Amino acid sequence: MRGRAGGLDARCAASLRPRRAGHPQAGRTLGSIALATLLIAAGIAAPWILKSVMGMYGFALLAGLGYGIYSSVDQALNVDVLPSKEEAGKDLGILNIANTIGQILGPIVTSSIVVATGSYFMAFPVAIVLVVVGFVFIALIKGVK
Repeated sequence: MRGRAGGLDARCAASLRPRRAGHPQAGRTLGSIALATLLIAAGIAAPWILKSVMGMYGFALLAGLGYGIYSSVDQALNVDVLPSKEEAGKDLGILNIANTIGQILGPIVTSSIVVATGSYFMAFPVAIVLVVVGFVFIALIKGVK
């Protein structure tokens, strides 16, 4: 059973693998990122709109699924843009450090919003806007050299 599940994971990851510009499946990556963006934005909106435990369940389900899709495509893109296959571990380590910047800035931005407004209410629409801005920047990527 374990071998079958591992094979399924590999096929799913391969199907999301970014393609070079001009490749017939190049638009598939952007479509996956668009789906991930919609799921994450809808997940963030759930507790903002519902203001209940169900809103938090919706957030966990939708944003978690969206982030899983995004992470798969992001990691595949990272592997495609590595300058050297021999130093892939070092380069992926540097990319991992760079990815933590968002995790550092998130609480700072959110706490600034909470202090400025006195509640978490505005943190949700700001997060949705930032997710959409992130998608726009990703959509502007034309290809890998």
